[in-house]
Amino acid sequence: MNQDPVIFDVDFALRQFSGNESLLVKMLGKFNEQYEGVEETLVSDIRLQNLDAVRQQVHTIKGVSGNLGMSALHQASRDFEAQIKSEAPETLNCNQYIAVLKQTLATTNEYANTCLLYTSDAADDSLRV
Repeated sequence: MNQDPVIFDVDFALRQFSGNESLLVKMLGKFNEQYEGVEETLVSDIRLQNLDAVRQQVHTIKGVSGNLGMSALHQASRDFEAQIKSEAPETLNCNQYIAVLKQTLATTNEYANTCLLYTSDAADDSLRV
């Protein structure tokens, strides 16, 4: 049975940071900040047939997403990277890749915001004691 990769594997990501959730949240914030507008760059570079830039960007995202437990994005990056290498520039389509990227950004952003909200609420509670 072929199962779709998970968008964000929290347990894996936490293990990568030795259980340090605040560090994970910080790194997710940096990832989201770095890549939230990358779709415009990818589309533009594909349109201009600047495939070296597209390949480099996708390769970087592949590595970082793999280390942060973003399984679906890591797999999509691997697939899109192979597509870039094998297809003619005029037939290259990044819509599916961008959809996975956006879904990953939304999911990790929601996780990070939930953690920050929980941390903030816990801090408020400790001040009331």
